[in-house]
Amino acid sequence: MTETRASIERHDQDPSGTRMIRIEHMGRLRSEPSIWLLGILVVFMASRLATLMSVPIFIDEAIHLQWAKEAADGDLTVGGGHWKWLAVQTFGLLFRCCDASLVSARLLSVILGLAIVMVLYAV
Repeated sequence: MTETRASIERHDQDPSGTRMIRIEHMGRLRSEPSIWLLGILVVFMASRLATLMSVPIFIDEAIHLQWAKEAADGDLTVGGGHWKWLAVQTFGLLFRCCDASLVSARLLSVILGLAIVMVLYAV
């Protein structure tokens, strides 16, 4: 077996005589994290951006956009009763510096999803 394999199989026997296979991870997949991470990010962005506007607006999306517009105008209480306060305020911050459109809200969702993918990869 070479050192470039992602794992090594060892055949052992436990005390009862049962044959066991142990797989020891050698860290090959993490040896080049930039290539793997880049591939994951490209696939993620391509899959999200290709169909960003192919789905029509949902009713709850329209309600959240309306709440975000109100939050952008300074209403800090909007969305709090429905457990959506943080998301509504985040979109409200976006709408203060950008246009209040469905595209910008969905792009922010893609960016936040990208951040979550990067955190999950790091773990």
